[in-house]
Amino acid sequence: MCRRMFGMVVEKLFVADLQKVSGNVDRKICAVGVTKILTEAPAMLQADYANLWSVAESFYFSSPAKFI
Repeated sequence: MCRRMFGMVVEKLFVADLQKVSGNVDRKICAVGVTKILTEAPAMLQADYANLWSVAESFYFSSPAKFI
């Protein structure tokens, strides 16, 4: 159970709240945070969490003009 705990927290709390972020600066801050979690958390490099990469991708490309 504890093995998948990180993924559950990211998926149920973090990802759900990403959809609520509005405002250019706030979205940029979230983009940096998502990038850091994806690239620096050792758990994210495991196959168990590969599906979370697509969630981040959809966040980045949902409204790309907001990141400029």
